[in-house]
Amino acid sequence: MTHAHRLPSLLLGLFVFALAGCGGGATTTGGGETTVPPQNARPAWERSPLALLPRDAFLVAHLDGRQLRASPYFSLVETIFRSQTRDQSDEAAQSVGLLLSGTDEVWLSARDGAGHGDVEVLAVLRGAGVESAMRRALVEEHPSGAHETKRHAEIWHSGDDGAFVRLDAKTWVISVDGGLEGLLERVEGTTQGDPLGDARLRTTAERVHFSTGAPAAIVAHLPQRVRAMLANEGAPLSLLADADYLAARVDATNGLVIDLTADMTSADAAARAEDALRGIVSSYASNPMVALMGLSDILRRIDVRATGARIDVRASTTDEETRSLLQRYGELLGSALSERESPSRDARLASLSQSAAR
Repeated sequence: MTHAHRLPSLLLGLFVFALAGCGGGATTTGGGETTVPPQNARPAWERSPLALLPRDAFLVAHLDGRQLRASPYFSLVETIFRSQTRDQSDEAAQSVGLLLSGTDEVWLSARDGAGHGDVEVLAVLRGAGVESAMRRALVEEHPSGAHETKRHAEIWHSGDDGAFVRLDAKTWVISVDGGLEGLLERVEGTTQGDPLGDARLRTTAERVHFSTGAPAAIVAHLPQRVRAMLANEGAPLSLLADADYLAARVDATNGLVIDLTADMTSADAAARAEDALRGIVSSYASNPMVALMGLSDILRRIDVRATGARIDVRASTTDEETRSLLQRYGELLGSALSERESPSRDARLASLSQSAAR
């Protein structure tokens, strides 16, 4: 499988793993080291990974690996994950495992590419264990393009407009489907980065405390073409077709808490989304299969509120519920994270029913 197809799955696996077990630990500033005196300041990207991201990114995601590993659920999720990959030849999953143990921060951005419908994805990984994981990824991927060094950057090009970029032993960047030249300009300081420089995006992000220690969070200004695509999806994704700006945060310090906030295109759109979400939640909560799975009470606690054109959603589980769900469905979670072939719908439901009956 090519770099362009495998690396996004590797990054997605890492982020999804965080959603399953992030949280805890002391909070840190999202911009990294910010106390260096200006007169002795290192290049912006060394102090803040955000400076490596394109200013016009429409989506930014952040994972704090230190908080991930401090979560009370991390060891359980890690055990589940590793049990699914220990005896397999899934190289991407093995690389994710290495990244889990030594990555302090992951920053992910997406921006519109040069071609119609193209999206450039950039991922910045920082931490003491990143070097070994990325060296392994290079061996696995066998980039077919040129290998070169440009001042601060050592670059392994791939044949599909992607690249691995090493800036130092603790900082690597993965570029997918373009954007390398812009990255190198930001590395050298000839072009400014930081998409959160956009006031509206930053304000939305701060509603979920994105840059002040969110263990796992995402913020986006959805382009019209993305919203048009979402309109063709089933509910609840289709509700995002009327979302302009949105942000979400996942924390698992004591139980699981998921916060989502969105500015809709109008107050009417927010009211429609509120009604639709309440209906969906109520329908699922009263479903016998969902009750058998132990999710009905959790669904009934989901809080959905529309205020003007803004909608806020919070879902949470207690510590006891979180541990119970991980123990019941951990194997299924591990299978998803190790990117096994998805079972059929009937097989999946049967497995869930058996787990719920234990």
